[in-house]
Amino acid sequence: MKRKTGILGCVFAFAVLLGAVTAPAQEVEFNYNGRVKVNGLMFSGQGQFKFALVSKDGEATFWTNDGLTTSTAMPTATVTVDVSDGFFSVNIGDAELPGMAVLTKDVFARDEDMYLRVWFNDGTRGFEMLTPDRKITNTDLLGLKISKIKDYTIYVNGATGNDKHLGLTPEKPKKTIQSAIDSLPPLLKCNVTIDIADGVYREQVNIIGINAMPGKTLRLLGDDSWTTASAGDPAVRITGTDNDSEDHVFPRSNVIHAEQSSGFRIVGFFIDRAQDARVSLASCSSWEVSRCRITNGNDHTYGFSLNACGMGSISDCLINQNGVGIRSTSSAFAMTRVKVVQNYYGVYVDSTYVEVTDVLVNDNGFDGVNIARGSYAELSGVCEFSNNAGVGMGISQNSSVVVHGPGYGPSECHGKIQNNGGYGLVAYLQSHVLGYQVLQISGNTRGDAATLTGGALYHDVSY
Repeated sequence: MKRKTGILGCVFAFAVLLGAVTAPAQEVEFNYNGRVKVNGLMFSGQGQFKFALVSKDGEATFWTNDGLTTSTAMPTATVTVDVSDGFFSVNIGDAELPGMAVLTKDVFARDEDMYLRVWFNDGTRGFEMLTPDRKITNTDLLGLKISKIKDYTIYVNGATGNDKHLGLTPEKPKKTIQSAIDSLPPLLKCNVTIDIADGVYREQVNIIGINAMPGKTLRLLGDDSWTTASAGDPAVRITGTDNDSEDHVFPRSNVIHAEQSSGFRIVGFFIDRAQDARVSLASCSSWEVSRCRITNGNDHTYGFSLNACGMGSISDCLINQNGVGIRSTSSAFAMTRVKVVQNYYGVYVDSTYVEVTDVLVNDNGFDGVNIARGSYAELSGVCEFSNNAGVGMGISQNSSVVVHGPGYGPSECHGKIQNNGGYGLVAYLQSHVLGYQVLQISGNTRGDAATLTGGALYHDVSY
């Protein structure tokens, strides 16, 4: 009977540990696993393997498990691996395994793609080369011992970069932000900075399933010198459109989308134009967005959207010209030194905990702020919710707002709710505000402060 073998799986290259090499020999290793069949059945037992790193066309060999073979011939040494119900796992370059030669980082110091070639023998039928060769990715993130892990930077330059580069030096950067993110493994065990050069990046940046260990951070770094007081926009722009002249053509759903990720920081970007939201975070935690301008150029969907996210923060940002500046559902976050202005709707939070410090929500085309559906908010610092066409601040559906008054020191609120087209402050549907007397509320068209359908306003924080 003709023998059939096959690998069902993929090369999980450099996904175990992160870091740059510090050992003089620059020894590295990475994990490869998969499944193997013999005659259509999952194999179990002592599997015999041989490995080589080859070029895409297979005509050049860069490394073999015997450390001797330099041609495209099969290596001479054998690596024996336990296989259970077809599954195997082996660390390529682990010199403690009999038959496995040392693998050094200089093997990967090349721009061309590299592939892992594998030969297998079940012990009775002889070696057969498995096809296809498996492409190696993430060659800048080499698996090392935990004691050798240290922080590193990946450089991106849209003008001079090439996504085939490792991006580990400014002289040989990657071209796209997404390529740098795609080189990361799911678990970060050190601090990683993606340093992005000034310019325009027409792409959707997806951070999916990437989590930093406690105390570690993934940082997307743009123009960190920018603040909301700066004369122009951040010098690094990420946009969801391919043509600025077509104002209403948005080929991408989001500009930045993060999902099921944690420990990331997004710093210093002009983020504009997308179908759904400029920045969209879902099921994320320990996140931060700072020093960004988030805009759409017209009243279209969300500027900043949160869904089921754990505690994070947005700070030193300008959010303007969106349908809804900030929308949050079932999340928790802090807003500090944020300007939400000239949107259609300013801020809407649903089932959310939010800390509001030194925030401006002014000149929006409908309501300024709506705290709804069991949400809880705390106000401190210099806050203002004025000149909105609708309500300045509305609290509804079993929600609560606490205004930090005298006795809170630096957290004391000095707030204004003035000249709105609707009520200045209104609580309704079993909602309440504590300590509202410290707010300056005046000049609002329908009334300065009101309660409707079970709402309540209390002068201090105890009742």
